[in-house]
Order: sequence, then structure tokens, then C-alpha cells
Amino acid sequence: MKIIVIVPSLNEEKNISHVTEVIDKGLIDLSKKIEIEALIVSADSGSNDNTRSVFNKTQTFFPKKNYLFSGKNKGKGKNIYETLKKYNNKADYFMMFDSDLKSITPVWIKKMFIPLIKNNSDLNIPIYERNRYEGNTTNHFSSPLIYACFGKYIAQPIAGDFAFSARLANKVIQSVSQKSDFGFGIDTLITWTALLNNFIITQVYLDKKIHNPSFSKIVPMFSQVAYSTLYLININRKIIKKRLKQTPTSFKFQNISESYVKKPPQKQITETKFEAIKLLSETKNLKENINAEEWTDILSRFIKLVLSKKCSNDHLVLITKLLTGYYLLRVVNYFSEIDGRSKDFVINSLEEQTLLLRKKLINKNCEPI
Repeated sequence: MKIIVIVPSLNEEKNISHVTEVIDKGLIDLSKKIEIEALIVSADSGSNDNTRSVFNKTQTFFPKKNYLFSGKNKGKGKNIYETLKKYNNKADYFMMFDSDLKSITPVWIKKMFIPLIKNNSDLNIPIYERNRYEGNTTNHFSSPLIYACFGKYIAQPIAGDFAFSARLANKVIQSVSQKSDFGFGIDTLITWTALLNNFIITQVYLDKKIHNPSFSKIVPMFSQVAYSTLYLININRKIIKKRLKQTPTSFKFQNISESYVKKPPQKQITETKFEAIKLLSETKNLKENINAEEWTDILSRFIKLVLSKKCSNDHLVLITKLLTGYYLLRVVNYFSEIDGRSKDFVINSLEEQTLLLRKKLINKNCEPI
């Protein structure tokens, strides 16, 4: 069987050699248990440092390929999309790992891949032990929204590191259409495509995910993930309305670390709040400290609006802008709520918020915004 491992990159000359070497070692260990052919692909967005040359010089047992996907709509999603197109019908399985990973180990490769064979899974998603101040789009939007719409709890649906089947890859190629999909929206598109098509999803426990701090990119990351998600809801309204009626699965948050606690600089947090207020400048009676009750009320009403009628792209852009502003205010307030609190308090807060969103989304008395 043939495996393509995609490493999307942009200006990662300091990290890409380490990630590539660890992936190669993991593939070697995997090949001792399963007969495989493998190719490691660096999919670059147009690095202006030495990322591409460092990758090419990295010594590996398995072959490597280096592609440049710059130009229009360049980004992580384009890297993934173009690589999948190149190897569509030429590989049995695909894996992808971020090029800035510092904590990746060879065993991750085996853990992420084996369920594709053992469970006949189409998508394997990691559950990392996370810093309480990270994964904000996951904790406040992506994971709760999937639980609300599908009744399935996926701890880290936009983890960025996946293993998936060729048939899911083919569906992803067909599904990519929006500008946001070519950026950070690709992760949500992969997971939602698997959910919408009733593919088998397996969650895999891994260690801490330590990588480059991403809080400074919170606005583009959330807005692209949100738009791609809203677009998928918009064009799959009938399917999602049916799924809302299904009995949800039980869940337990198990991804918050007790020891790994690192808060973003206060300056970045303050700038995030200013950005939120700017995005919501035309909103009347704006409340700046948004708690879980208020956030789930806002989010559920917007989702109900998208589910109630087909929205134009301009309408989705406006909804995304407003949601981004409210989301930023929720994150800033959440940081103040969890400061100095126990791990259990953090976990319970996120659990309650997730359950609250589903309750409001299926409540017929809760009107669209």
C-alpha cells in the first residue's frame, strides 16, 4: 500500500528538517509491521527563507518530493488540495503533519496510521494534551458546533494533523471551493466532509502538541475556519437538520494539561479585544465581557439563521465578520475566567459550554438572530 505524507510549510527552515526526519523514522517503524511504499511531500506556500533547501538536504530512507504552490489563494489549504490532486488515485492513504511541530515523535506515525487498517477508518484525528490557552477555535467553535449539529464529540476536529483514506481524499478534492478552504479552512473541511458522508472517524490519543505560538493569527484562523464551516452548513442544510434529531454520544474532555500552562502575552490579548470591538463597531449595546451563556446564544442564533434559508456569500461574509468579533470577546473573557483555576474547572467549563450550544440549537423556541 502507498502512503503520501504531506508537510505543508511556509518559512519553517528551523523546524522542517526535524519534522521530516521524525516522519521518516516513524514510517520505517511502520514498515516493519506493514508492507508499505511511502513518499514524504513538502508542500510549500512560497517560503522566502531556506525551508525548501533544508527539506531537500534532509537525509531520509523514504523518498521525498518538494512542491511550490504559491500564487493565487496560497496557503495551507492550497498546499493540501494541490498535493491531493497530484496523487489522487495514486495512493491508498494520506497523512499530514504541520511543519512547525516540535513535540512530534516516530510513534505518532504508527498511532495515527494503524486505525485506518484496524478500524477500517477513513479519518484519524489526534487528541492532544493541550495548553488551556490554546485551541480556542476548537474549544469555543469547532468542537461544540460539531457536537451540536451531529451529536458526535470530536475533541480536536481542526488539529491540523490527520491520517485519511483515499476515498475521503477524493471527497475533499471535490469539496474545496471557497477561498477560505485554501487557507486555514482546510482542516474543518476535511472533518466536516467525513461527517457529512458518514465516514468512520477514529480519535487517537497523542502527547502534547508543542509548536509555534499561533495566538497572533487568531483572527485569520478563526475567520477562515468559520467561513468554511458556515458555507458547508449552508449547502448541507437538509442533512444537518436530520442529524440534529439524532441522540448525541456521551463525551468527556480529556485534552487539557495540568502542567503545560502558557498564556499569550497580555499585549496580544489586549490587541485582540480592540480588534473585536472594531469588527463589532456598528453593533448597538455591545457587551464586551461575553460568557458561555451569551456566546452559545449568539452562535446558536447565527447557525439557526444559516440553517433556515440559503444565504448568499456576501451574507456569509457578514455573519463571519460578526461571529469573529463575538468570538474574540468570548476568548478574552474565557482567559480571565480560567486564570488560576484548576484543570477540572477548565474542563467542566468547556463541557458545559458544549452541552449548552447543542441545547440551544435544538430548542425550537430559540429564534435565529
